[in-house]
Amino acid sequence: MNYGLANIATIQGLLRKHNAIPLHQLGQHFLIDRSVVDDMVRLAHIDTGDILIEIGTGMGVVTQKLLEQMAAVEAKAGRNSDLVSLFGIELDRALVLIATTVLTDAGFKNFKILNKNVLDVEITTLLPKNAVYTVVSSLPYYLTTPIIKKLLLEEPRMPQRIVVLMQQEVAQRMTAQPPDMNFLAVMVQLVATVTIERDVSPRSFWPQPDVHSSLVVIEPRAPIDDVGRTVLRLAHEAFQQKRKQLHTTLVKRCNIEASLVEKTLEKAGVGPTARPENLTIEQWRQIAAIIAPDLPRAKSS
Repeated sequence: MNYGLANIATIQGLLRKHNAIPLHQLGQHFLIDRSVVDDMVRLAHIDTGDILIEIGTGMGVVTQKLLEQMAAVEAKAGRNSDLVSLFGIELDRALVLIATTVLTDAGFKNFKILNKNVLDVEITTLLPKNAVYTVVSSLPYYLTTPIIKKLLLEEPRMPQRIVVLMQQEVAQRMTAQPPDMNFLAVMVQLVATVTIERDVSPRSFWPQPDVHSSLVVIEPRAPIDDVGRTVLRLAHEAFQQKRKQLHTTLVKRCNIEASLVEKTLEKAGVGPTARPENLTIEQWRQIAAIIAPDLPRAKSS
């Protein structure tokens, strides 16, 4: 495979040509590790007719390989279409210009890169009606949580798969299990299966970040339901008071009758002294299903 974009000299040359520099405030670190590019493309599980959303297109390092793989899959199936099958979303106008120029010069037509903040884009409006889509992204570390929340909880249609490079610490928090649960882990695991596929060294980027990264696959199961939303409400309160016992938080912060809390925790197999980080997702759901009818009557704390 040709990895013309995945090296420091090419990246620096393109930046100079377009009078651009890596913007620290946007968390820009360009991927130069060919094995990571390969893994991101492989884990996207590209099939005929797929639509890809790439968040943080950058200079098009991963974009180019995704488009090459999509073309190979379509050719093998005897299909050839110029319809847009990859939408990139990139906040930096200079990088949009660079990536668009590079990809067009390489002969690709079936892509479109939007110069927007992904948090301001309703992704499903880009897609044909009822189309499924896969998200591939090297997320800015400071935006990881709001973007994942948007994809899993706020979009009208969830992606079928998310392949994402993120800060290693965030990946570890997202995949945590009892007794080390946290609100991010609850939020994501309520609706998706999360797997860390590999860790990625700072040397895989230019400029090098100060932290290690992980390549993560998130596989959504089903949209969040009413019980799940109640879980988020309860867990949000509980993890704000994570050093307190869950029983205390539910009574004092959520204004649930103490007797109901005691019976509910017992039914869910949760001890009276348990803290929020001790609970499984299923235990959260059991508690929420029982307590939900009482929450609307709770006074604001």
